[in-house]
Amino acid sequence: MMDITITTAARRIARETNGTAKNVSNFFDLEGNAFASLPADCNWTTGIPEGAVLRLNGGHISQHNAAVLLEAVRRYGPFPERNPLACGFIDGNWRER
Repeated sequence: MMDITITTAARRIARETNGTAKNVSNFFDLEGNAFASLPADCNWTTGIPEGAVLRLNGGHISQHNAAVLLEAVRRYGPFPERNPLACGFIDGNWRER
């Protein structure tokens, strides 16, 4: 496990995700701004919104875990859940409640 820094962007992601219903997904940019939402079981028919690096369903996420996701994006690129190396990084740094 490495030292993870909780940034303003991670705080924004946690705040927005925690305030969103579980059946809604938000797309976030690197600064932690949510700029697009859609039902969690839907996909964009025209592709991923430009600038999006994460898609999270509403529910609970800690600031630490939001920071882990952002660090994975910085290291491995957007949507780290699609990259096995990023998934290993996330799993190794994720904290359960």
